[in-house]
Amino acid sequence: MILSFCAGGFVSGYAARSTGYLHGAITWAVTILLLLTLIFNAIASVLGLAGNVVGSVTKTATNAAGGVASTASDAIGKGLEQASSQIADVDTENLQGDIEKYLKDTDVKELQPEYIQGEIDKSKDEVAQAVKDVALNPENSDQIINDLTTSLKDRAKTIADSADRDAISNAVKNNSDLSDEEADEVTDNIYNGLQDASKQAETSLNEASDEIERLADETQTKVDQTVEDIKEGSEDASNKASIGSVLTFLGLIVALLISAWAGKLGEKKSLQFIRRA
Repeated sequence: MILSFCAGGFVSGYAARSTGYLHGAITWAVTILLLLTLIFNAIASVLGLAGNVVGSVTKTATNAAGGVASTASDAIGKGLEQASSQIADVDTENLQGDIEKYLKDTDVKELQPEYIQGEIDKSKDEVAQAVKDVALNPENSDQIINDLTTSLKDRAKTIADSADRDAISNAVKNNSDLSDEEADEVTDNIYNGLQDASKQAETSLNEASDEIERLADETQTKVDQTVEDIKEGSEDASNKASIGSVLTFLGLIVALLISAWAGKLGEKKSLQFIRRA
């Protein structure tokens, strides 16, 4: 192309014998129009290919990002199910007899026979609901996980604080005909048993909360890294397409300058020939 523009500009300037720069520039312009007309389909095909490449990269990036979010959602869901399985039932079998006998009719819900296990079951239900919520709204997984872990820790603390010795003592005395000494002994047995059960439940729920938080942090780190890699790949492809366009533009400008310079050179050669003649 450089040789063609040079030859075309020279011939036009030589033939014109004046305004060589202008005739060289006109030669460039006419040549560009002819080239665009002759290879329009090829240029359109190339541009279409470039557009398809960029579009493909963008689409791939979008699909990949969506895939990452879906994969992260699945990973969080499986992790929540695993955490739920770690919430162990609390063994209150040894307490059941005394609780049912002395505390069954009390109005204090924390001293009801099935209170602790009921709280454990509620925690499992919360985790199961969180699994569904993450699957339906993966974009809100951070908030769902945060709400879940906060609720589990609050429930663990509530269970830990449920064994109130004074409340147990009053309930035993109000629901039995035991002597003070016997009532104190029964109270101690129930209190110590509830303390152990509450501790088990608290430990179980806190471990599940910690595991969920660890899983969420680990998954988010992987998602962030994958998305960052996708962004870098998309930017690289876009930059290459932009560089190609800029180089093409600069090449045409250089061709214009060469054609104009060759036109001026042709004009000078023409005048020299005339003078010699």
